[in-house]
Amino acid sequence: MDLVVTYGKEEFIVELKIWRGEKYEQSGREQLSEYLSSRGQNKGYLVTFDFSKTRQDKDPEWVEVGDKRIVEVVI
Repeated sequence: MDLVVTYGKEEFIVELKIWRGEKYEQSGREQLSEYLSSRGQNKGYLVTFDFSKTRQDKDPEWVEVGDKRIVEVVI
């Protein structure tokens, strides 16, 4: 887990990745899901930095991984 933001009694768990393809992105989702489980959380955030020249802008989206909800953002 790269970043945990604590606000009052709430925790926001954020995983940061660099774009290296779909397979790596999926492993990032699974990794974040495990972190969420270890902290007793159901919702987390995956921020992927895409420095490639073929990057396509994409809106943030909710992704379900097991029983976890992940907001995925590519910047």
